[in-house]
Amino acid sequence: MARRVAFLLALLLVAGACGGADTPLITTTSLGGTTAATGGGTTTTVDTGPLGDLVGAAVEDPFYGSGYHAMEYGDATHTFLLSVDSLTGSDSTVDRLGIALLDPAPVTTGTGTNQYLVAVWVDNTAEEIPPSGVALYTLGPEGWDSYVNVDARAVLGFLETTTDYDARRPVGPPAPAIELTTFDWTGSAHFIADVSVFDLGDVTVTDPAYAGRVECDLADILECVLLSDDGVLRPGDTGEAVEQMQDLLIALGYLSAPSDGVYDEETEDGVRAFQRDYRLTRDGKAGPQTLELLDAVTSGESDIVMASKFGVGTVLFNTEWSSAFDALQEIFGAPDADTGWYEDGCDGHQWRKADWDGFTAIFTDRGGSKRFDGWYLRDLNDIPAFLYFAGGFRPGSTWAYTRTLGAEWDPIYGGFFTLDEFGYNNGDFVMPPPYPEDPPDGAVVESFGTGTGAFVTC
Repeated sequence: MARRVAFLLALLLVAGACGGADTPLITTTSLGGTTAATGGGTTTTVDTGPLGDLVGAAVEDPFYGSGYHAMEYGDATHTFLLSVDSLTGSDSTVDRLGIALLDPAPVTTGTGTNQYLVAVWVDNTAEEIPPSGVALYTLGPEGWDSYVNVDARAVLGFLETTTDYDARRPVGPPAPAIELTTFDWTGSAHFIADVSVFDLGDVTVTDPAYAGRVECDLADILECVLLSDDGVLRPGDTGEAVEQMQDLLIALGYLSAPSDGVYDEETEDGVRAFQRDYRLTRDGKAGPQTLELLDAVTSGESDIVMASKFGVGTVLFNTEWSSAFDALQEIFGAPDADTGWYEDGCDGHQWRKADWDGFTAIFTDRGGSKRFDGWYLRDLNDIPAFLYFAGGFRPGSTWAYTRTLGAEWDPIYGGFFTLDEFGYNNGDFVMPPPYPEDPPDGAVVESFGTGTGAFVTC
């Protein structure tokens, strides 16, 4: 695994093992190439390749501080070098320093004689994520010194301090890589680089989990700023992208019209409410996951069905009962149980209840004609995976979590709580087992409903 990862970093991430004899170098002196060797009265032509100056030379280890190491070609086509010995131990087959030309070569300023700007990595290491990066080697009295070591792990450390990285943070071990686009070795030395972070938990390891662009000053501690648009909209942003997002929030009822393209506090609250209902991280920022789901829900491409104080999905309360019944069957299939129409002993009205494995749709003639009038959930922890609930309820919701949604305790009928988010008619929710007082924080919400209050009829 370590050797595969090492070559992934060296070849895919910094694209350094593809350079040929025509690849631009940063040195203005000998570029390697063809040299002549004479022995036994004969002349032999030796192709040392574009890294010829480093072959056999003493090259400093930029990662472990192990000193200088002789280098040799690691392949028959002379595209990259490996140290002859190990950087960390006596086994010369592991922890070898790898060097390759940068391809494509960055635009450079201020580099001079006897300098190579190259990709560096540790090959065939026991480490899960091998060190890798870019080094500027300069010929000194002891050999090739690493004047600059842009360690990809240091750039990853910067990314992890920014909120921009959160939206696309890899799930598995992160493998960072940098590809320099500009390198300035004058004044306050700095570089601009494209940064990729691959997810090594993904066995395919093809596309990066995160891709962005940074500009860093080459100080004692790398100081970086993010230059790229990471696809995250956040409070304070303005423009067309914000306006388009607001239009989607307005269409779903999470924001009041009109849209103005300003990511203000109201917009942030709308984003948080959407994230709450659709089980996303409630940070008030609209990253790729939030934006993609917003678009999928408003376009009808999402399979998620939202039950709310307005109804179930697009099946709204007050819809004529037979039309609503047919539409609900399109969502859930044929009901597991159906009471048929009957006269309720409490109010004398006609009622009907259709049940889908604990999710019950309620129809009444309380409004003067038979209509879809409410729904009730018997077990929140046993529902179809596609069925979500406005207000932020989800399987495993505790009373402590429910309070954060704005619920208030109302000790009637053996124990109820109310939530304005479901304020249609009485807007009460049942939480078995009944509690005479405010439930403990760990009590799990098992059942609730909205609409007619049919779940408390006699």
